[in-house]
Amino acid sequence: MSVGQATVLRAFGLSTDAWALWIDLNTRKVRIRYYDARMIIPLTWDEDGITECAFVARAFYLGQAVD
Repeated sequence: MSVGQATVLRAFGLSTDAWALWIDLNTRKVRIRYYDARMIIPLTWDEDGITECAFVARAFYLGQAVD
């Protein structure tokens, strides 16, 4: 636990993890969703790092899996 914060800082600093807010319309509450590297797509970046990214999640629409 003593290095837990450092581990989280490193993972998020290297753009391998992210949290994002989303609204659960069923319960009308704001939730925090976790995304790992497979679900983060960089959109713009420069030598200082990533400035914009998209978050991808799997959902089902009419019985078909969509991203």
